[in-house]
Amino acid sequence: MDRILSRVIFLICCSVLFCTVGYGQAKAEPAELNFGTFTSNSVNVREILFRNIGNETMYILRLHAGPELDYQIESKKLAPGQASRIRFKFNPRQTGIFKFNAEVWISQSEAPVIVPITANVISFDPTDHLQCPSFRDESGKNNSSLSLKILVTDSIHHLPIANAVCRISDMTGASKEFATDKNGELTLTLSIGYYIFQIQGNGYRDHQWDGYVNNKTGLIEIVLVGLPTSEPILTTTLDSTTEIDAEEFSIAHYKPNNVVFLIDISASMGQHGKLDLMKKCLEQYCEVIRPEDRVSLVSFSREAQLILTSQTGHAKDSIQKSIANIKASGSTDPVAGFKKSRRELRKHLIRDGNNEIVIFTDGAFSRDAEITLNKMIRSASKRDERISAVLISGSDLSKAAMQSIIQQGDGSFLFIDDALNGSRPILEMIKTHCRK
Repeated sequence: MDRILSRVIFLICCSVLFCTVGYGQAKAEPAELNFGTFTSNSVNVREILFRNIGNETMYILRLHAGPELDYQIESKKLAPGQASRIRFKFNPRQTGIFKFNAEVWISQSEAPVIVPITANVISFDPTDHLQCPSFRDESGKNNSSLSLKILVTDSIHHLPIANAVCRISDMTGASKEFATDKNGELTLTLSIGYYIFQIQGNGYRDHQWDGYVNNKTGLIEIVLVGLPTSEPILTTTLDSTTEIDAEEFSIAHYKPNNVVFLIDISASMGQHGKLDLMKKCLEQYCEVIRPEDRVSLVSFSREAQLILTSQTGHAKDSIQKSIANIKASGSTDPVAGFKKSRRELRKHLIRDGNNEIVIFTDGAFSRDAEITLNKMIRSASKRDERISAVLISGSDLSKAAMQSIIQQGDGSFLFIDDALNGSRPILEMIKTHCRK
């Protein structure tokens, strides 16, 4: 009996060891792939970065992705620190919730690295049997230019929207701005690749579309939703000459704070000094936090990341260093960031304190993301979890959209476009929420 038990324990330990080696050697970025609400018009190609984080050369041996997923691997041999793109093309066979764990088998492990892939399939094209685009199409002379038309229309009357501003960013962060003509159209010449399109129309909510563009894409139709005319737009302007006095933030008058700063690090935040302005706001707030206060940092772009787990006011240097190292790149997925922020908030909950998530962003989110965030914020407010938002140099359209989201709970909305005014409103906002 002892022998049998010993063998079972040995096999379990080996299994755990193999899994640990595999996951210790490789890392998928993002860790999971979500095609979101999927229709026949959705972009059905997504990519992950598969990185060798070990000290030895690694080989991708094979990949099991299931019948609904075709894939291409950029490079199967990875030196230490090197990453390879893995491209997935989603070909759903039925509507409903799709969940599949793709398995990436590597040379250093007898267990695969798991990449969860999900989607909510509303409709699909049953005639789409094309293979996943090859990486060879992007190199050398095969990387030919393509013509892409963007059509921007109104959601109610389906009429074209003229002079809509379209900011286009690639994955390097480089961007250009264009405007639609009187027919709501914009024709571009692009190379095959992944792009972020941010659309703004006067009197409409901002809209963001991101995805892979190739010769098959042809047309992207953007539908903008009009802004409610009755909603006021909040802005905050305080005297920039007023210095922050730590004594006025006394624990005798203000409850301790557990604050998670949820930071948009999408490519657009890296433009026009917005990221530096956000950092300045955070740095100046963190200068006056008390030992009883806690601060966490979570970022979101293509994926959510816990930058800094909760630290007390004793760790100001560590907090400031983490803020300084924040960089912008990628597209925007606020839902994943919000979920991770709530987990971090609950993990360090302060009883009888102010438990708050403060979102820093520069623009409105997609309509699907707004609907999901509205539900999450209503749920959070029932648990005494406050959600606030700080809009950094955003448009009037973004102001109204973000205010509408925050109104689902009991948080506050701030608009900041000046570094000198940026420090005081953050402190004053949180003070109003933690006053005894």
